Amino acid sequence: MATPSLTAVRPGDVRVGPLPVLLAGALAVGFVGAAVVAGPLLAVLGLVALAAAVFLLGHPGWAVAVTVGVLIGAEATREWGVPAFETLYTPTAVTLSPVNLLTLLAVAAVVLDGIRREVGFRGVAPFGLALGLVAAALVFGTLYGVLGGKAIPYTIVSTIQTTAPLFTMPFLVVHVVRTDEQLRRVLRAIPVIALVKALAGFVVVFGGLGAVSTGLGRITYYEPATNYLFVLFLLGMLAATLAGVPTSRLARLTVPVVVACMVLSYRRSFWLAAIACLLVLLLLGSGRELRRLLPVVVVLVGLTGYAAFTGGLLGGSDSEVVQRAQSLSPQKVSRNDQDRYRLSERRNVLLALEREPLTGIGVGVDWPTRYPLPFEGQDLHQYAHFGLLWWWMKAGVLGGLAYLAVLGSVLWTGLRVWRRHGDPLVRCAALAAAVGAIGFVIVELAASIMGSDERGTAVLALSMGLLAVAYRGLPSRAGSAA
Repeated sequence: MATPSLTAVRPGDVRVGPLPVLLAGALAVGFVGAAVVAGPLLAVLGLVALAAAVFLLGHPGWAVAVTVGVLIGAEATREWGVPAFETLYTPTAVTLSPVNLLTLLAVAAVVLDGIRREVGFRGVAPFGLALGLVAAALVFGTLYGVLGGKAIPYTIVSTIQTTAPLFTMPFLVVHVVRTDEQLRRVLRAIPVIALVKALAGFVVVFGGLGAVSTGLGRITYYEPATNYLFVLFLLGMLAATLAGVPTSRLARLTVPVVVACMVLSYRRSFWLAAIACLLVLLLLGSGRELRRLLPVVVVLVGLTGYAAFTGGLLGGSDSEVVQRAQSLSPQKVSRNDQDRYRLSERRNVLLALEREPLTGIGVGVDWPTRYPLPFEGQDLHQYAHFGLLWWWMKAGVLGGLAYLAVLGSVLWTGLRVWRRHGDPLVRCAALAAAVGAIGFVIVELAASIMGSDERGTAVLALSMGLLAVAYRGLPSRAGSAA
């Protein structure tokens, strides 16, 4: 068969429709305009960003991977080693932050891929009821705040943005992680992610890149997202060790690195949560003889939670590790303004809820100050250092039920997958997620993460998505899996 010659193609034989010509012309005009207004460098960067967006729209797997990578890799605080990362979470001219836009791009890529391939869309069972309660709570709290005339518009938008990962992350995960092999690949990547984050934390501390925190010196990670990721990793490694599941040498070497990174962090409540969770998992993953001690462990975990709730365990301390550990004592609370603030804040929030116990005060509404505070700050009256209290404050009883439903469903699903799934690695990861939910509750006795911290919410939601994928692989559901 003869190969056609390019010279045989006459110009008139190539026909281009009007739409590509118009798009190319608009792109050229836009590029020239951007070069004149913002400069050629920004214009080129914009063109690259546009090309990347087009590529990601056609490759949902890459779109989700990039979105998750940015959320996990880029810290949202200027005090960390790369201040430019904060701009990724700063609202743009269209109100949404670059991370929000990237997430929407990933959602669009998944939707377009489903339409193009005609494969249908997956649900996120067994989290449907819990997420439905979250949606209802947000709608109710927003309407109550707006109709009451006290809601601040930009704080409503902020609350929706920080809560959105509960819906977007599980949706994205279940549509790009469809098989058991894909799930195993994701789980095997977690030690690598944990190692990279831990090493980056060391670079910030010992390289002098991060800002100095008051009374603490330089710290590895203040934000909850990375600390919670570390807890889940350590729990997964312990579960695999107890179950005799082989792990890579890299994963085993990562354990002490992650532990050291957590010690150099600011989140003392994560220290307590990690210790309590490791103890619970040790008993659950061991033989039945040791499981008889589980009631004792439950009591110890309860006491740990009480200490976190009453002691204000997220406050500052001296820069030495030993002094940080000593500051876990409730007797140290009176010496720390941040701890005193948390206790005064809690009194004010509880007093506000006494007046509106069923409805809460509404999304976007500041809680009033009736007890003096050690200091004030922007939007502090939108926050509560207690997860359940934050949801109750925003949407009343419905908000509290939504909070309990989400974390309860993570615990229930994790334990169910651990007991019934056929893959040992998946079982270990599910047990880690289930016990990690207990640790999440302990941490949220002294802070609010779910719904108020975008990245921390995203890590929790990612674990929900992976649990939803594993849940579809249970024996009784094999026939209904897509």
